[in-house]
Amino acid sequence: MSLPAPPPLDPARLAALDAADEARLPLDDPLAASSSLRAAGHGADATAWALSQRSFRASARSKLGDRAEQMLFTRAGLEQASRAELAARHAATLRAAGASAVVDAGCGLGADSLAFLDAGLDVLAVEIDEETAALTAWNLARHPRGEHARVVVADVLELLEGGTLAADGEWGRFALWFDPARREAGASGRRRTFDPEAFSPPLSALTGLSAADPGRVIAAKLGPGLESGSVPGRFDIEWITHRQDTVEAVISTPPAHPGHPAARAVRLEPDAVLERPREPLEAPEGSREAHDDGAAPDLAPEIRPGDTLWEPVGSVLRAGFVRDLAAELDADLLDPEIAYVLSARESRSAPASHPLATGYRVLETLPLHTKKLKSWVRTEGVTELTVKKRGVDLDPAAVRRQLLAGSKASGKARKPATLVLTRHAGKRVALAVEPL
Repeated sequence: MSLPAPPPLDPARLAALDAADEARLPLDDPLAASSSLRAAGHGADATAWALSQRSFRASARSKLGDRAEQMLFTRAGLEQASRAELAARHAATLRAAGASAVVDAGCGLGADSLAFLDAGLDVLAVEIDEETAALTAWNLARHPRGEHARVVVADVLELLEGGTLAADGEWGRFALWFDPARREAGASGRRRTFDPEAFSPPLSALTGLSAADPGRVIAAKLGPGLESGSVPGRFDIEWITHRQDTVEAVISTPPAHPGHPAARAVRLEPDAVLERPREPLEAPEGSREAHDDGAAPDLAPEIRPGDTLWEPVGSVLRAGFVRDLAAELDADLLDPEIAYVLSARESRSAPASHPLATGYRVLETLPLHTKKLKSWVRTEGVTELTVKKRGVDLDPAAVRRQLLAGSKASGKARKPATLVLTRHAGKRVALAVEPL
């Protein structure tokens, strides 16, 4: 099947960008930068495009690092691009499964494709939008292995329906990597959808490909709210936390350990993994039965000063591994329905820190009552307050404003404090804590 290549980029736009880069025109004075480019003979359209690209590159550095300086962007493409660390993990997943070539289906601006090239994979990048595909082709061509990448303009859904991506199709030897579109039109414009069957392509299309060819490497980046029970048991699933954000769930098959699919809670930087085997049929994520060994959870009998309160990262919550993590922390749950766990001060096996949880030393247990908490803030001389909550129907920002109302720092004095609003054994409590 012959598919069109992206159109070439406008030489005038690229010339204006080269001039802006060479002159190191300031980003904080767009009027002066525009005037400089126009005076050098560059047209209005080319000037505006070049300055937009320089602005995009500056914004992209936090997501893509130094690589951003060699890339071209659209605003939507930059928002949707995988972070560099996540893209590297995607590539490692495909490599570990034995892939040597991959179809990046719905490649966007090529952030994942660049990581695949880094990992030594050959890449066929598929993008439906001609403008985006043209930028992607430019981005991939500048990679040291750019000759191992090809960009085509095509609709992934049409390729699926036409059998082009099937095992006996033109690219049957390629692993398949999907980043399904997760936005749909709504009454108020564009909104994000969390139903994997509303993705484009839908989850069922991806799992159907796997069922038809069980040995083929197939992986997809999905939303972090993915329910384990919606994915066939032959897939690995990992929920990933990065920079404090739980950003995605990735499914892949064949599993990393042949014959033993697993669910994982992952954190990157620092790297940590909590893993359990998957069963062929699982209860939906978030239900009580998901990842449950049938035993009643251990509950903390009381909360005392010197105990350690642990707040698991989001990937642990999404995977349903709070009790698994509690076992590593020698901790008990505060409440059967709340993802805080408590290590007793006497524990000799509780770690001083853990990459999958943030630890807090308990200072005091307080009644969750506004007047009493306000009195505590005044008595303690608190001037800066962090409020965290789980399991109580309160707005932390509103609580913070209420408790600090009327409080003033004395001279240069400042006293920060942290309150955790939650439940213990079914009762609402406030815990004064300090970070470990």
